[in-house]
Amino acid sequence: MKQWLEKNWLWAAVDVAIVGLAVFVLVGVTTPQEIAGLFAPRPHRVDVEALRAAAPSTTEEWEEALTASIAAGGDYLVRHQLSNGELPYELYVVDGQDYVEPSGIRLVAGAGSLFTVCRVTGDQAYCRAGDAALARYFGHVVEREGMPGACFYSEGMCRVGGSALAIDVVHKRWRATGDTTLDGTDLLDTALQLGENLSWLRQDDGSLLHGFDPHTGLVNFTYHDRFFTGESLMATLELYEMTGDPRWLEEARETNAYMLRQEVTRDHWHAYSFWYLARLDDLTEADVGFANDVGQAFGEVQMTWRSDLSAISAASMVEGSAALALALEAQGEPHEWLVPELENFALYVMAHQLPDHPCQWPETADFSGLEGGIISTCEDPAIRIDGVQHWINGADTFLEYLRQTR
Repeated sequence: MKQWLEKNWLWAAVDVAIVGLAVFVLVGVTTPQEIAGLFAPRPHRVDVEALRAAAPSTTEEWEEALTASIAAGGDYLVRHQLSNGELPYELYVVDGQDYVEPSGIRLVAGAGSLFTVCRVTGDQAYCRAGDAALARYFGHVVEREGMPGACFYSEGMCRVGGSALAIDVVHKRWRATGDTTLDGTDLLDTALQLGENLSWLRQDDGSLLHGFDPHTGLVNFTYHDRFFTGESLMATLELYEMTGDPRWLEEARETNAYMLRQEVTRDHWHAYSFWYLARLDDLTEADVGFANDVGQAFGEVQMTWRSDLSAISAASMVEGSAALALALEAQGEPHEWLVPELENFALYVMAHQLPDHPCQWPETADFSGLEGGIISTCEDPAIRIDGVQHWINGADTFLEYLRQTR
């Protein structure tokens, strides 16, 4: 090897230079400062005690901070929305580009969060942006002969999570506007068709089949997503709230009974369902016990902060903790014990909402146009739509809890 290098040192040097140049071009790095910044260590350490020391100290201050943060998240989504309604799926802080194949399910959920911003701020511009996104993504709703109802088709399959979150968009729009029509289309009818499909996929034990091919009718019995059952339960309760039809409450009870027989997980969608059940009907003793166990599971994460905890995960825990607090409060059960972890998770996410960040990036770093976006981690400085969506809806649920407990 030494002899080869002595004879071919020039070609070896050229190869190294070409490879190095290619790497820098591929990542969009062109200046020595950017090159140094690219490889600089970026520890991701959030000092929760420091965050709490600077945290809002009154309910009014929390409400103001959460409302402003929700609006900032909405501004980020609208700023990067295309004229055809398409929302930004994942943008990288380094160059503002999107390199990832998008998930239709996350995008339709992102559309729903715009209606949350509209309702919280009272600014109809967010509702108009939501309508544009809804019109685009509801092109994924398909009907097939012999298939009950309709389903949300994305990434080569109809997934119950997609259908559930499409129902959730209609529900969020209904809460924001009191209306279910868009350009002559009855969105409630679409939601009910999606609900029919969920009913078709519900099994005798209350569980659901999670995916199928609408073109062939073949069910994928091995496909499973840990959040789909909770999403479907929540969507079924939303149909009950919008229609008052007891059929949907009965089906929701069946799915909830199945979930109560499963292992306790940090499922924020199930937490929302407990809140809906408490608000629209009632919680059983078993519901209360399981809800408390889910809350404890959220607390275990809060007590053992990891350097790799993503702001996306923390935002979903804001959703879950706030929804559980609302459910327990509505039921007359102890709920204050959830507040410290709820505040910690909220502070953690807000520390990742640009232009704020906990990363050791240069003070001259420019986040123009990315303000309001939620970076996942310092090691993965991307703004993904589900992080923004989870935070908007979680912050709104936190606001709801603060107003209920004034």
